[in-house]
Amino acid sequence: MKEPTSTQQAALKRLEKTAGVRRRYTSEDRGSSIVRQFRLYLESEDASKIGQALYRYLTLKIPFVIAHFGLVPPDGGFRTYYQEPARLLADILAHKQELEDRIARGDPDTVYSDGEDDLTVTRQVLALAEEHLDRVLRKGRQRGRARDLGNAELLAARHGYVLAPTGDPAEPGAIAP
Repeated sequence: MKEPTSTQQAALKRLEKTAGVRRRYTSEDRGSSIVRQFRLYLESEDASKIGQALYRYLTLKIPFVIAHFGLVPPDGGFRTYYQEPARLLADILAHKQELEDRIARGDPDTVYSDGEDDLTVTRQVLALAEEHLDRVLRKGRQRGRARDLGNAELLAARHGYVLAPTGDPAEPGAIAP
């Protein structure tokens, strides 16, 4: 690991005054890059927006996330596993209280190259998760339904059948004939 940057050194000194003296780690990642990648991932619902900085943060700082041995195949399947943002939000929010308790203790253990600490980043990640939750869940259900119907149509066609929609087409999520 490289020597801490001047920005990190200043942040470490500030933390010593407010949170006490103890071993803290520095990271070459920027806290703002982690938050930006998470925001882009949620807004675009595109797992390719999960970069190395966000991947490292999630696997090191969020208690549930499994590293999958790498971000992308063949070394790992993190992006594949979290292709659907609803899955990642569910995993993060299941540990929301634990993360908030850690923030409340106010004792960060990592300072990023831009001077942000892991608790500040976690606070921003939780805020983005809450902000995007309803839309991500709604769109995830729509994509899941479309996938299910596509698979059902393929299976039906393979056996000589055609699926016909039933019910009220005005109902949310209904497919018009």
